Amino acid sequence: MPGIAEAFSTALRLHNSGDLANAERIYREILSVDPNHADSIHLLGVIAFHAGRPDVARQLIQHAVALNPAAPEYYSNLGNVLKEAGTLEEAIGCYQRAISLRPEFADAHYNLGNAFLQGDRLEEAVAAYRESIRIRPDFLPVCVNIGNALRSLGRVREAIGFYDKVHEGAADFAEARWNRAIALLLSGELAEGWDAYECRWNLERAKPRLRNFTQPAWDGSNAAGRRILLHAEQGFGDTIQFIRYAPMVAALGARVIVECQPELTKVASRIDGMVQVVPAGDALPEFDAHLPLLALPRIFRTTLKSVPSQVPYLSADPALARQWTSRLPRRKGVLKVGLVWAGGTSDPKRDCSLAQLAALADAAPGAAFVSLQKGGAAAQAASPPAHMTLLDVGGRLSEFADTAAVISKLDLVISIDTSVLHLAGALGKPAWALLRYAPDWRWLLGRADSPWYPTMRLFRQSVPGAWQEPIGEMARALAQLRKGDR
Repeated sequence: MPGIAEAFSTALRLHNSGDLANAERIYREILSVDPNHADSIHLLGVIAFHAGRPDVARQLIQHAVALNPAAPEYYSNLGNVLKEAGTLEEAIGCYQRAISLRPEFADAHYNLGNAFLQGDRLEEAVAAYRESIRIRPDFLPVCVNIGNALRSLGRVREAIGFYDKVHEGAADFAEARWNRAIALLLSGELAEGWDAYECRWNLERAKPRLRNFTQPAWDGSNAAGRRILLHAEQGFGDTIQFIRYAPMVAALGARVIVECQPELTKVASRIDGMVQVVPAGDALPEFDAHLPLLALPRIFRTTLKSVPSQVPYLSADPALARQWTSRLPRRKGVLKVGLVWAGGTSDPKRDCSLAQLAALADAAPGAAFVSLQKGGAAAQAASPPAHMTLLDVGGRLSEFADTAAVISKLDLVISIDTSVLHLAGALGKPAWALLRYAPDWRWLLGRADSPWYPTMRLFRQSVPGAWQEPIGEMARALAQLRKGDR
């Protein structure tokens, strides 16, 4: 083989061009001659990381660091491996070490910002991103992430300013447009936000949900006498929230067909103005035009003042509801409270634990709590907090019609941001939402109420990751409710 320096230069050129297989081959040839060639070991670790072999990557890059502890790139890439593994403090230490070795290392500042953002250390993330941009003003990926950090801090206008720096044609343009749309919706600028929200179809992760029907997309006109298909495109909660528009389409004279998740078809069939509800995956009937559910607010030019907020717009099946009458506590005057503390995706920023809700039981002695929790977190219902009388029915809820029937017999539903929360709101049931510090856009900023669900109260974290304050506030409200101050 040629000299090591020349061989490494060739391997590096191949690596940067994306020919990783040949780059890896040459790195290994170099190591057969010089087993301690730290740069080759380091870049083999980088290749392993991008190939989905994090344990191998960590071992290789740590070996490179041991051979050359003065190389800032090694620490930065080791930080990336550690961050991906969820060991954020170790990752942050690596990035800070890289910066100490090379203060003007833009990538290390950016990576440090990403770690802070992942750990909800938002102000520190913004500071790290600003350093990265100061060093490299044209570093566009920073603009998206600093925008996300600022948006999470509620500084929406600043966030939009950074999203707008990402120009069309840039690799991060679609992501910037998408996050700009979310910022507009979060700030309550709905009219502009709905228009911007259509950019979601430019995201690679959204394209599998794009429906390529031969029929045209409905533009809001000429509805009378036409068969219009409205189809779910996102999660259960989104379907529940935006199915409220279906009767509005029917009121224009259309024959409405709704395609939604099979678990929602029974409860969706009880909404007024529907002609037909079809479970996703079944054959569709003939239709003349279509539209995804989340495009309907744009069609109806929904603003904060015109949100269709009449509830209930969903209802429980009376026969199912009667079946639950005897299964739930029947003592006269007992307060019945449904609980959900975790979502289906096990998001540690959104979820809490049942143990953290102990203050609710202390605030309302004698109340009957009902676990509506499903999934892995439902196991916590077997060991409720002290003083909490808890009936676990989650395992008997096979679809949302069952959940609706139980909710119809409760006095209150308390939930983190899940589809059950949306269902309670759609049923017109009093519902209290526990929201993380950086909430989903639909909950807006700083409000204790929701324009979408008039029977809902919002309890928000004031510090990222800290549930004690909103749960304490909720416990005080529950104590008042228990006393009859409704």
